[in-house]
Amino acid sequence: MSSLLKLPNNDKFTIQKITPLDANWNYVGFEVYDLHEGQKLKDKSNQREFCIVLLSGTAYFSTSKNDFGIMKGRSNVFEKIPPIAMYVPKDEAWEILAKENCEIAVCTAPSVKR
Repeated sequence: MSSLLKLPNNDKFTIQKITPLDANWNYVGFEVYDLHEGQKLKDKSNQREFCIVLLSGTAYFSTSKNDFGIMKGRSNVFEKIPPIAMYVPKDEAWEILAKENCEIAVCTAPSVKR
């Protein structure tokens, strides 16, 4: 059985990063980032699909196929407003640019078909 406590990498903005391999899971990956104004987070989905959740703050969301513009989220994760989420299918690049300090969750799962 794997440990329930997972410590993140020591980079500047990763709060948590759990890969399926790290957690001994079959499918799901989970990461949380604390971005400061002007910082970017980006990736290409390859064989995984993504659900990117704006937990708090304001950020510019885009993928290689869509421009979602600036999204204004909650002031904090405890505010009683549903968070904003963006789905990214496999083989699509995505990017988030923090327009103010924000917290982002990135959830991944394997995808073999579109």
